Amino acid sequence: MAARKASARGASAAKPVPSPVVPSPAAQSPTTLAAPEMEKPMTPTFKFPFADVDFTKVWGEFKMPTAADFKFPVAFNVEAIAEAQRKNIAVMTSANTAAFEAFKSLAERQAEMVKAMTEDFSKAASEIMAAASFEEKATKQADVAKKTYETAIANLRELSEMIAKSNTQTLEAVNARVAEVMEEVKALVAKKN
Repeated sequence: MAARKASARGASAAKPVPSPVVPSPAAQSPTTLAAPEMEKPMTPTFKFPFADVDFTKVWGEFKMPTAADFKFPVAFNVEAIAEAQRKNIAVMTSANTAAFEAFKSLAERQAEMVKAMTEDFSKAASEIMAAASFEEKATKQADVAKKTYETAIANLRELSEMIAKSNTQTLEAVNARVAEVMEEVKALVAKKN
């Protein structure tokens, strides 16, 4: 172990360390030994590139466009477009009103169904509790479950029909307006040609 350390020390001691190369004063030229000349200070020669431009003349030549400069096609009728938008808004308002009324009637019908269902459960529970034997209670409970299931299916069918009817009425109004818009576009194109 000691031999290894010694050989390692010897190896590191054997490496030569490079010395910095410094040129001798005799090797330097006489011009490099003399003090460098001072440069003359720079005079400000920068000039702003737009200093001589008169912006009032530049903008004075600019002409703002007026409405007369714009040439609209003959088919561009502001009143016809405004009337079409009024019709669109009227149809959308009536469709939204119909949808709201349908939603309102649907909510009222659901409240009636819940009230009737609660009354039926209360009546059925008192009948089941009044039954004397276990078999009679089980029979009444099965009858109540069957009646409740049939009522729930009938109520769901009724609510689905109400929703479908409301959607159909609303979409018919919107579809009628879309058909009118298509006819108006056809008339405008035919008039332009």
